[in-house]
Amino acid sequence: MADRSGFRASTRALRLRNFRLFWFGALVSNTGTWMQILVLAYVIDEITDRGAWVGLVAITQMVMTVFTNLWAGPLADRVPRRSIILVTQSLLCVGAFGFAALWGVGVRSPVIYMLLAWGYGILNGFMLPAWQAFIAELVPKELLLNAVTLNSTQFQATRAVGPALGGVLLGFFGPGWVFFANGVSFFAVLFAVVLIQVPRLLPDDPPPIRVFADLREVVGYWRTQPGIQRAFKTVLITATCAQPIIFLIVVFAEEEFNTTGWQLGLLAAGTGIGSIIFFPLVAGRGQFTARSRLLGIGLSIYGLALAGFGLAPWYAMAIVFLLILGGCHLATASTLNTVIQLQVEESMRGRVIALYLMVINVAIGVGTMIQGALYDWIGPRLTVSISAATIVVLAAWLVSTRRFASMDVGTAAT
Repeated sequence: MADRSGFRASTRALRLRNFRLFWFGALVSNTGTWMQILVLAYVIDEITDRGAWVGLVAITQMVMTVFTNLWAGPLADRVPRRSIILVTQSLLCVGAFGFAALWGVGVRSPVIYMLLAWGYGILNGFMLPAWQAFIAELVPKELLLNAVTLNSTQFQATRAVGPALGGVLLGFFGPGWVFFANGVSFFAVLFAVVLIQVPRLLPDDPPPIRVFADLREVVGYWRTQPGIQRAFKTVLITATCAQPIIFLIVVFAEEEFNTTGWQLGLLAAGTGIGSIIFFPLVAGRGQFTARSRLLGIGLSIYGLALAGFGLAPWYAMAIVFLLILGGCHLATASTLNTVIQLQVEESMRGRVIALYLMVINVAIGVGTMIQGALYDWIGPRLTVSISAATIVVLAAWLVSTRRFASMDVGTAAT
């Protein structure tokens, strides 16, 4: 029983050489990526002195990623995912050095930086489905939830640490050297993937990519899989109602707590820090809990924690609720990802994951725009409270009607 709790149980997947290499390489590379995200926003703001430009670059980059997913899913089902990761990461590395060179030679055109950011969005669109699907090739099925949770924790940790580290480097060395540092960070994941050897799971003579035919096929397949359907619908709720707080936290903090400087930075990093704090519980105990139960509990607390944050009268209380939000996001996101990874057929894995990522990105974008408008109309607190109430009501309905039961198909959980 002892090995079912604590740090050993929560890091079981890291005992496997391939996953361990991939995880540590991603930890370094994603830290650099988050450093660059912060600094690119700073550079655009410095050049234009207009927040609208910063938002335009971020939104159009996301649109490029979503659009590219239409080709990325079919590609990940036809070409070795390891090869896709190597090519896209290499090009992203070149792009980071490109940003550094542009800044170093004095280029100050926001259009040039936006075009390069679009290239990043396209490459990420091709890379992410292959990245997510590749995890299933590195671990056995019984360790998949643990591996997905570790991957999510790594992402959340770098989201918390990367911008802070990027801000420090920006202050001491300037934007060019931060871009350069991100370029160097890609060598960690490239080196790791080169060392990883996995058996070929894809057909030797795959059919050509036909985007709309592939899209119809994956949607038709999705309709026949109740567990995967439920995962999509659940993530649609969390991405629309809960995830916008990450992007609107600055507005909330300034209007409700009048915070600036390090206090604002701590709020922005709150959910990432919460993911790290709750990681041993989610990765350790979650491995031995039915996914339907884990989702029911996680989604319910998710909504309550979001409500607590929206109503928190003091800054310190808001931080506490953000930490809980981070833990709940880790639990729900990891479990939903695992449901898809376990229930999808290998021949459809890339396309289903690409469609899943498209749903998440579109829902976050739409949710952020709607909530941003509501912030101006009815205020941040009421907006967040309405979002939280939506999650709580839907979670209660899903649990009471046993809608999550389909997510336990094929599970060994007890």
